[in-house]
Parts: sequence; structure tokens; C-alpha cells
Amino acid sequence: MNRYTMLAAVLAALISLIGAPGSAHAAQRMVVTFTGDIMMHTAVKESAAQNNRPGEGGAGSANNGGFDFLFDRIRPHLADSDVVLGNMEFPVSPPFRHGKGVIFNCAPEIIPAMHAAGFTLFTLANNHILDQGNRGAIDTMDYLQRYAASFIGVNRHEGTARRGIVVQIHGIRVGFLAYTGILNYGFPVRPRGLHVNWLYWRNKTAADIRTMRARCDFVVVVSHAGKEYKIRPEAEDMRAYRDSCEAGADLVIGHHPHVLQPVEAYTAADGRSCRIFYSLGNFISNQRFKYHDHLRTLPYTTQETVLVRLVLERAWRGGLAARYEVLPLWTENEIYREDGRERRRIQVWRMNERIEALERDGATGRAAYLRQRLDDIPKILFPESRPADVTYVR
Repeated sequence: MNRYTMLAAVLAALISLIGAPGSAHAAQRMVVTFTGDIMMHTAVKESAAQNNRPGEGGAGSANNGGFDFLFDRIRPHLADSDVVLGNMEFPVSPPFRHGKGVIFNCAPEIIPAMHAAGFTLFTLANNHILDQGNRGAIDTMDYLQRYAASFIGVNRHEGTARRGIVVQIHGIRVGFLAYTGILNYGFPVRPRGLHVNWLYWRNKTAADIRTMRARCDFVVVVSHAGKEYKIRPEAEDMRAYRDSCEAGADLVIGHHPHVLQPVEAYTAADGRSCRIFYSLGNFISNQRFKYHDHLRTLPYTTQETVLVRLVLERAWRGGLAARYEVLPLWTENEIYREDGRERRRIQVWRMNERIEALERDGATGRAAYLRQRLDDIPKILFPESRPADVTYVR
């Protein structure tokens, strides 16, 4: 074998390992899915408890205290993602009592249930993380670590919280940072073992993003801010999210308003394209509110939400391309009677699958209502035009 033949053989072997240009193996691909607010209202926890299945021999639970039930319908749509990020808007802290009003808490079985549903990463930077005090936030981190679940936005030390995390899949590095602009109890004063990232510390936030930019290929900022139940973002938050893009973010994901808000295609001064999803709405909750915009022409509710799937691909010897898929969801919330008792069924559904189920059951009126929601949701998300890299998947 001469040296040219040998070189050709080596080249062929390398191509077989890394993929030739245009081949199926040439592209590196990573899928990240984002959901809205996960809120453990009393009724949500009651729905889980009512659907608990005893374990073998009647001991323990076969479905994490019934919490698996909440996610049964949506689990298949999270299964093919490399990372699934949700806003965990409640603490997990003993003795696990709910408290009163909208003071949240939940039993630890919710964590393996969310893991089984596909969640791999949570933001804790939100206005309910201190519902059980500073100790409750620390307990929550302890429970998440016990179940090997990752979290951002809150940590024991400021440096760790502000550093965020980087996830590398198939050679693509994505950095995640999280902040809140709302706290129900004021910012913790000299807390021991606790730091919450604050969105409006603009210099710190920008410094965090610039540092993250140097560590990875794609930067995601997750933020908890805005006015509840409004389908237009506040001017202050628009400035803050655009500032994040200017500092180096490629994607901003918003939570807190509990309803959907628009998607913005923002171009930074350096020419980078940044996408801003101002609010993903609720993922799961007991909220069943209906609203209209200020002209009373566009209806919206707290039960509709979306999955946002970020698909990152790096072609052979090429740059990194990002595209987005938006899947409309519906949080079903039914009250019914069984064995003389009132029960509640709360589950997250892909909206088109819920429509098909309602039609099979003969509930044509409810099915027609959700079909109309499929038409209305894009009007909320894309009030002017839909960015070319964002696909609305009915």
C-alpha cells in the first residue's frame, strides 16, 4: 500500500466516524424544551392524591404519590429532548403543609414525578421560592440535589448562583442563567446559605451573561418578571430582556404573568439575533381565569400555554443554527363526582390531542372552543409577524 492509498484509507475511516459533509451523521444536534410555571396549588396536589396508586402489596406509591398523573399526557412530548427546563414555583420544605392563600409548599414526591416526566433542569428564581422562608429555599435545593436534579437562579453562595450551569450535548455547549425581578417577601438580608439572582441588578446581570458567553456556544437567560394576567410585556421588562440580549444572551425565556405574551425577534448591536419569549404562561396550576385584551377582541386564559423547543444544529465544519418549535398546550381542570365524592382531574395536554379526546367523548362544544384557541394563540404570540425561525406546531 503506497502512502496515497494509506492516506485515502485514513480519510475514509475518519469520515465514517464523524460523517461526511451532507451525511446524516454530519450535524451535531441538541434539543432544549422550555415550559411555563409549575404551581402546586392545593387543588393540584389534591388531584395528585386522588390519583395515587398504591405500590406492590399496598406499600408506598406506584406513581410518586399520584404526582405522575399530572404529567401523564404530556410526558411523550418531553421524552425526546436533551434538556427540559421548567419554572418550579414552589418550595419543598418539611413539614410540607400548604400554608394558606397562595403560600406554596409541596411534598418531595413531586421531584421524582417531574423527573419521570422528563424535566432535567429547574429555575428557582421566582416570587414563591421564599414562601417557606429562607429555610424553605435551602430545603428545596437539598431535596433537588437528593434526587440529582439541577437548578439555576438560586444557590447557597452568590458566586455559584450567578455562575449558572453549562450543559454540553453532542459537542454543543448551552449556558443557562436565571433571575427574578419579583419577590413576595423582599430580598433576603444577609441570608446564610442562600442567594437569589436579582434581575434588576443590571451591572451584575450583564457581567454574568458576558462571562457565560465566553464559556459556551449558546446562552439562555430565564427570567421571572412582568405583570400578572397581562398579554403585553411591561416597558421596564422589555428593556431588561433586550439588555440581556445586548450582553450576550441568545434566548430569553420569561415567566410569571401566568398567560402567554409575544415572541420578539431582537437584533443586538453586534448583529446577533436574539429571541425573547416574554411569557410562556402556566404549565400546570389550578388557575381557570379568562380575559380579553383592552379592545375586548382577543380572548386569552390561564389554562393555555406552550412548549418551546429550541433545536440547535451545527453542520459539519459549519456554524451553530437555532430554530424554534412552539407547541400549544392546555391544562385540563375538571371537577367531577365519583363514589359520592367531589374529585378534580388536573392534567397538561398537547392541545390537539385534548381536542381529539373530547371529540371521541362527544364533547363537541368544548372541542370547538379549543380549536378556536389554536387559532387565537398565534395572534397573542405573533401580534405583528412570526419570526422565520419560529414554527407554530398545531
